[in-house]
Amino acid sequence: MRILVIGDVHLKTVAANRSDVIWETQKKKLREVFEIAQAEKVEAIVQAGDLFNSASVPHELVSELIELLNDVHDAWQGTPPPLLGILGQHDKYMRTGLKRSPARTIAAAGRWNQLNEVPWIQGAVAFYGADFGEPIPSAAGRSTGFKRVLVIHAPISPEPRFPGDTDYIRPLELLRGPEAREYDLIICGDYHYPFFLERTKKFPAVLNTGALTRQTIADKDQMPEVVVYDLQSGKLEKFRLKSAAKNPFGSAKKAKVDSEALHQLVERLKAAKVGDLNFIGALMAAMDRERIADSARAMIERAMEATTE
Repeated sequence: MRILVIGDVHLKTVAANRSDVIWETQKKKLREVFEIAQAEKVEAIVQAGDLFNSASVPHELVSELIELLNDVHDAWQGTPPPLLGILGQHDKYMRTGLKRSPARTIAAAGRWNQLNEVPWIQGAVAFYGADFGEPIPSAAGRSTGFKRVLVIHAPISPEPRFPGDTDYIRPLELLRGPEAREYDLIICGDYHYPFFLERTKKFPAVLNTGALTRQTIADKDQMPEVVVYDLQSGKLEKFRLKSAAKNPFGSAKKAKVDSEALHQLVERLKAAKVGDLNFIGALMAAMDRERIADSARAMIERAMEATTE
């Protein structure tokens, strides 16, 4: 089976540091991705979490996305492959799952399928999923005779993501876990830069295609791409997106200032620790401990989401 793999997309309508109309650019990218999938005759399309930039994206974006997916489905020559995915931290309100995610709406429309610990069988392949913060499901004794694919959203990176980073997981560290070795392919989301480890007799292949949306000026030279992976041969083919903006950040000087300011904010939040929790973790723990009313909690969560868009 051949599958098309997409990394983080971060759909949104506003990006102050970009010179293009980001949602229009993202729609063009998505249409190009589906054109590649059609031309390559893939049997499944897999997206590795953070499809949305926030759980509070505008309703217009979600409805336009469903219209786009409907158009693609209706125009498909033959049987359209399923769009399979998981939830990244940006797809959901804090610790909540599908119930409070815009992904729930596209799932209800029949255009997106959430992967979890129950295998999704497609042909001779069993797909499993682990949302952000969820453990790797065990495939031991299950889906015997099938190729097994795990899709996970976690900070898996071959190197520190920024100076002083200690919260990332190296791919080889991931593969030391017994559950990870039960798979033939592990598809990773969250880290925005591509990497690939080939399958060996002992370990599965590990694939990250990188983000489809460049978030900061540091990403300006990284052209978004998707990958078609052949589960039988283990070969992959990369497709750079022609619809990606050549220079999405406009003034390099302004973008650099914005990027540095964001980095400083992240460092301050990381330093604001209560016990072994960071700022957001401490806030959530305090709300749990004090049994904050749902209405007040929702207001706080919306405010926190707005600061991370």
